[in-house]
Amino acid sequence: MENRQNARQPEPLRGEARPAATQAQASSRIAACRDMLERGQIVERVMGQTVAPDAELAMLLYIYLAEAGGREPYLWEVCTATSTPISTAHRKLGRLTEQSLLARTMIATDRRRIGLRLTPKAQELVDRLLDRIVDHGP
Repeated sequence: MENRQNARQPEPLRGEARPAATQAQASSRIAACRDMLERGQIVERVMGQTVAPDAELAMLLYIYLAEAGGREPYLWEVCTATSTPISTAHRKLGRLTEQSLLARTMIATDRRRIGLRLTPKAQELVDRLLDRIVDHGP
């Protein structure tokens, strides 16, 4: 397994703001995101969790889809949707928060729930990933 310190770092973000996505771009990104999540679930069902795709990416993609649908997902929902045990999710979400990719919030209507939001940095990275997938195909 690759050492996290030696892992390839994402491309640096540009300082300029990205233009808003067109409806076609947004639809293509959402379709690619759903496809990635579905493929990850297939891999997990067939090969088991030991070779399943990374939970951090699955959680980011799930939150991305929820936000695209106008919702702020909460921790337990993300765990259930991505088949991630709650203890693992806390650890991985903590790492994503430390990397400024995720923000945790209290849900006003139910203080027991922890809401999750992508930061602008994470939004930019996921958009770029999905754009590359759409541009280059499977």
